Amino acid sequence: MCKLIKYGLVLLWLLGGLSVHANAAIQTNDALKLQRLKKEVSEHYFSNGKQAMGTADEAILLAYKLKDSIALADLFKMYGVMLYFGGDHQKALEYYLKSLNFFKAKRDLKGCAGVYNEMGTLYKKSNRLNEAQAMFDNSFQLSSQIKDTSCMASALNNGGIVFEMHNDLNAALNSYNKALKLYVQIIDSIGQSYCFENIGGIYLMQKNFGLAEQFLLKSLTYRIAKKMDQPIAFSYLYLGDLYQQKGGYLKAISMYEKALKLSKTLQYPDLQQRAYYALAGVNKQVGAFEKALVYYTKATSIKDSLFSAMRSQQLTEIQTKYEVENKVQENTLLKQKLELEGQRASNRNLILLVFLISLFLLVIGGLFYYKRRQIELELQTNTKIQNAEQEQRLRISHDLHDHVGAQLSYVVSNLDIANAEFRKQHYDSKRLMSVTEMSKQAILTLRETVWALSNEAISIEAFSDKFKAYVQKMSEFSTDAEITIVDQIERNETLPPNVALHLFRICQEAFSNALKHAQATKISIVFSSSKTMLFQYKIHDNGIGFDTDEARKKGHYGLQNMQYRAAEIGANYNLQTSVQSGTEILISIQAKNTTYA
Repeated sequence: MCKLIKYGLVLLWLLGGLSVHANAAIQTNDALKLQRLKKEVSEHYFSNGKQAMGTADEAILLAYKLKDSIALADLFKMYGVMLYFGGDHQKALEYYLKSLNFFKAKRDLKGCAGVYNEMGTLYKKSNRLNEAQAMFDNSFQLSSQIKDTSCMASALNNGGIVFEMHNDLNAALNSYNKALKLYVQIIDSIGQSYCFENIGGIYLMQKNFGLAEQFLLKSLTYRIAKKMDQPIAFSYLYLGDLYQQKGGYLKAISMYEKALKLSKTLQYPDLQQRAYYALAGVNKQVGAFEKALVYYTKATSIKDSLFSAMRSQQLTEIQTKYEVENKVQENTLLKQKLELEGQRASNRNLILLVFLISLFLLVIGGLFYYKRRQIELELQTNTKIQNAEQEQRLRISHDLHDHVGAQLSYVVSNLDIANAEFRKQHYDSKRLMSVTEMSKQAILTLRETVWALSNEAISIEAFSDKFKAYVQKMSEFSTDAEITIVDQIERNETLPPNVALHLFRICQEAFSNALKHAQATKISIVFSSSKTMLFQYKIHDNGIGFDTDEARKKGHYGLQNMQYRAAEIGANYNLQTSVQSGTEILISIQAKNTTYA
């Protein structure tokens, strides 16, 4: 019996040794893979963020698996930069704060200084100048402690931009020159190019066009030598501003077009918008109003400035939440430390047999593997949830941009033309009527969007009542058609806000087409739901109908938009019509459909 126990212990010891060696080999391979993925992200995150995001996601999961906090800190910082250039400043700040937590835990002053610099840039972009300057000051103080000249220069250069935004040009120029001196000291031509650009910008604001052009061209030369596509695009943009102010409109247009081309290649929405607005302005100056309108429309379709205040408020909420959570985390860690010390003291008093210790270790190993697997699954689930939330936000923002942005662009351009006509004592009253109607339509569109977003869920009956009000409003001035609306709602289920908004836009388009183009004397609308059909909208008119093949050839965008929106939410779309036989459109969502869930 003693021999059997002895052999059993030896076998357990051998199996334990093999397991340790196998785990060590797996961890070594994972560490090498993480190193490779992190290198790929660092090479592309600044110049081609969209390409690097997938690699960064994989690297973050692997870093969590290996519990490599330094790798996580670096990856979160780079991910934040990619989100910043992609225009998602709220998410960018969240990732910066995660990175800062890891660097602080490791007392990595260089890492903290770098994150403060990026946070300052984000706050500066959101026009939160005092907070931006505080971040740059933190970065400069930390980098001074460790004598990191490059980071010190970057903090001075960025701080100069804040002075410039406060209109303190002398302080800004002084800060830029200090940064330039440090960059020259470490032979950093990339950093020098940013200082040259900023100094040239100061001279441009002072109308010293000669010195401004000299410094801006020097910055461009350095960047072309280093093949820095994104900074090159900004150089073209600032040179365009210079030539526009000098009256060289053709040279300005050439620079703006180069900046736009690069911004599209880089998929940098903020830079695209600036280039479009610049092109709209210079084309307006030379009298090319049609081109100016096209550029204004493209600019407003990228990003609506109405939400800048909301974005600033969201950033403040994230910062406050971070500070609270950071304090809670410190208290939790202290409590865990005390509990761990108590546990170790208790464990020192326990004496177990070798066999029982081996069995205990095997059980703990299994629990550790199970816990690690649970963490990975939780992280993957959270990532999927975040992606789904981001997709819903994008759908809603696209809806606002496609409708309100285009409507407001139409209003702005027509007001500009009307203003010019007033000065010439010659104007068209129909234009002002058109602007008034389009403004009312923009307000109505915003109200509909707010109605959808202000509810966590919208019932079928509420949807039907909202659409009835819309129909009554739209048909006030149309006395030719008899309009009937019928509810057959057996099952008053609810719809998510983004789904309700898509359905409302489809129903609007179908009704508008029947009212304006069908020449119908009768229009009937039926809303229904049942056990098998969650939602159904049917509109029928006895109008002139149309040839669907001919409509497709001519590119009927209203019909295309209805099909696209239906596909987005997993709804069925069916159109029945022909010449002189009326039109019927049916939109339905099956009860078991989960596309929008």
